[in-house]
Amino acid sequence: LDSEFKEERADMDDVADFADFVYVLERGKVVRSGRPSAVFQEVDFMESIQLGVPKITKFAANLERRGLVFEQLPITIEEFTEVITHG
Repeated sequence: LDSEFKEERADMDDVADFADFVYVLERGKVVRSGRPSAVFQEVDFMESIQLGVPKITKFAANLERRGLVFEQLPITIEEFTEVITHG
């Protein structure tokens, strides 16, 4: 491929805010699919294929590594706020 080829990626914060269902492609093949709230739980996998997760999800995953327990990692700031303020 020539130097003009660019890989297109969606901003994962926007995906979390607006998508109802996602397909994760790697080399043209679907490797994950589902609701964003499920797909973004796989932080290490999503980072390993260089797509990443929403910023708040990564922040929550780092907090979890330090001992804070989440029933499910939040994917939006609103979800994070709800969990922190109401448990």
